Amino acid sequence: MKKEYKTLSIELTKNGPDELTVDALINNLKFRLNLMYRLKEQLKQLNAIKPSQS
Repeated sequence: MKKEYKTLSIELTKNGPDELTVDALINNLKFRLNLMYRLKEQLKQLNAIKPSQS
């Protein structure tokens, strides 16, 4: 993901703004943000389990 984003950023800088490239960057960031939300939710669940195991 990070590599793809960097490649798209270079393409954007090299070729100038292009709707397709900007859309690809946006979609990449949305995907990464969604992964972070899922990770946050999993951490909350894990933290909820930990105290009850003590």
